[in-house]
Amino acid sequence: MSAMTTIRVPSGQTLTVVPIDDTSERKKLADGIGEGAFEFAYDPGKRLLDLRQSSQQRQQQQQHIVHLQAYFEVWLLLYYIFTIHSGTQMIDVQFPDVRELDAQQAALILAFVLVQDDTRAPHMFCPRSVFFQISLPPSGPYKCWLGSHFTNATFHRYYDNTSSKQARDRWRPPNPRAGTLIYSRYVPTLNKMFTMRALSIEDDADMFSKWMNNDRVAEFWNMKGDKDSVHLSYLNTLDGDKHVVTVIGSLDYEQFLYAELYYVAEDRLAPFTDGAGPYDRGFHLLVGNERLRGPHIVRAWLTSIVHCLFLQDPRTQYVFLEPRADNEKLIGYLLQHGFEKLKEFTFPHKRAALMRIDRDAFFNVGPAQ
Repeated sequence: MSAMTTIRVPSGQTLTVVPIDDTSERKKLADGIGEGAFEFAYDPGKRLLDLRQSSQQRQQQQQHIVHLQAYFEVWLLLYYIFTIHSGTQMIDVQFPDVRELDAQQAALILAFVLVQDDTRAPHMFCPRSVFFQISLPPSGPYKCWLGSHFTNATFHRYYDNTSSKQARDRWRPPNPRAGTLIYSRYVPTLNKMFTMRALSIEDDADMFSKWMNNDRVAEFWNMKGDKDSVHLSYLNTLDGDKHVVTVIGSLDYEQFLYAELYYVAEDRLAPFTDGAGPYDRGFHLLVGNERLRGPHIVRAWLTSIVHCLFLQDPRTQYVFLEPRADNEKLIGYLLQHGFEKLKEFTFPHKRAALMRIDRDAFFNVGPAQ
């Protein structure tokens, strides 16, 4: 019999799955995030999620899967399976006694593929590559992955042919206010939450200056100096730049990372990309906290940042990086996690490697678990 399993959802709350009893392989959600609408069993070999209405739910209502909280619980179950079974690429969600209309509603709300045939009840296929592109669950007490600054933004979500910078700015989400949560994700291999928030010059300047004066960081950033004359001037310049967002990354609230998330089209990198689109993104990054380094940490922040950038706008097709060409360690990490090396080129200040990852290539694997 499988024991109780507890993980965390993107908001940081715990999600607990418990066995129904000592004689069954069926389980249920147990801690109040879901409503307990279902008992379920998951067969990894068949990739089959088999749902049954819980006995409590059967007593309360006659219809199945007709309210948003139940859809939210289906989303939680899929999240649980994709988190626990990192090799699962597709889940077949089966509703044996669900009315046809409800299955259609579930497929529509959850954005998955509905299959209907004469041999079995309606069922849905949920690909991992689709699941991790959903920036919001269908209902529930929290936002998923992206902070509310992005999920609440009303901006153009479709491709347009306008190429002017003015038009692009109009159809992009505005830069978040200082301190705003941008992204949050549970990393099961670390059992920690990775979060990013918008940098606050008032609160973060001392830490930023300390990190920039670290010899290891200075080797690549070349920004050793005084906080007031060098680092505050740099941060204030970026604060007024619409094409870049400065962020601080944390693992379980221990700050360790500074990054600049930018639009490539307005960056100095643009001429070297051979046609980056107006919504393609890139980032510069440093890890300033010596306690939180190593390959296991890199895979967490690297895939999380790329995930965040792709989620912020469905029109973003590529994410670029341009590390120093002799930074073999970082280039190696990038290649391990789906980036391709397009070429080397010469910036005024360095010889760089142009690295790029495609949206489809990223979501075929998804953020590292």
